[in-house]
Amino acid sequence: GKSTDSYTITSVFESSSCIGIGKDALDRLTSRIAELNGEKRRRRNKLGEMGAAIASLWSMLRVPSAEQHAFTKSIRGLGMDTLDKGERELSRLHELKAVMIGKLIREQRQTIEELWERTNA
Repeated sequence: GKSTDSYTITSVFESSSCIGIGKDALDRLTSRIAELNGEKRRRRNKLGEMGAAIASLWSMLRVPSAEQHAFTKSIRGLGMDTLDKGERELSRLHELKAVMIGKLIREQRQTIEELWERTNA
C-alpha cells in the first residue's frame, strides 16, 4: 500500500518569491494532520488507562518504589515503544498477581478479621 506518512507537495506555481500549494495537496495535508492528532489522542488515552492499571497493580502487589521509578523513567513520549513497554509491564504484573493471588487473599482476609475484632471488641 501507499505510505501515508510522506507526502510530495506539488506546486501549482513557483517563483523566487512564492510557492503555491494546490488545494488537493492542502486538503490531504489537513486530513493527515487530523488523522495524526486523532492517533495522538488515542495513544494518550490508552497510556492513561494503562498507567492507571499499572499503578493499581503496583500498589496491590507492593512493587518496590525503586522498581516503579525505574519503569516510569524509561517511558518517553507517545511512541509505539512506549505503548509496548506499558503492555509488557501490565503482562508482567498480571503474571505476578496470578502467582501471588493466594497470599494476597490471605493477607486481606487477615486484615478484615483484625478490623472485625477491633470494631466488635
